[in-house]
Amino acid sequence: MSRTRSYKRGYTNYNYSSSAYAYEVAPLPQERAFEEERLERLKRLKRERAMLEGEKRKAAAHKLKLTVAVGVVFAGCFVMMNSYAAVTEQRVLNNKMKDELIALKSENAALQADITDSVDLQYIKDEAINRLGMTEPQPYQLIYIDVPKQSYNVQYGTEEAEEEGFSLKSILESFKNLFKGND
Repeated sequence: MSRTRSYKRGYTNYNYSSSAYAYEVAPLPQERAFEEERLERLKRLKRERAMLEGEKRKAAAHKLKLTVAVGVVFAGCFVMMNSYAAVTEQRVLNNKMKDELIALKSENAALQADITDSVDLQYIKDEAINRLGMTEPQPYQLIYIDVPKQSYNVQYGTEEAEEEGFSLKSILESFKNLFKGND
């Protein structure tokens, strides 16, 4: 290995090796200005690179926000479309049920009309007397009862309720009740 020595002031020694001493040479003013300019350019490039990275981060954050907002809007539209579809499906089902109800009511009315048409009271009376041996009740076997106005039959009947007040019907009923009370 080669042996090196640094020179100090006043120290002179011959270098026996093949390497030269490392002297610190003061840079020239032009070189110093060039070096300062190079350092300034490096700093500026670092700042620009940092700003570009910051802008890239901001752009990436903006893209992410935009993507999330579009996803939320899409999800909201999807939920709204599903709810409208469910409402429409229920409405169609209700309309089908209403049509079925109307058909059943008309069928019931037709069957009721058939029953009333097929009931022949004279035929029933003849069958009861001839085949079953039934007889008409005697007058002493008949018992008349008074049904109050708020009975089950009157309360849930299809006839309209009587209005209380002064009418020809109420006068006739009061005369009937008066004559019944005398007998």
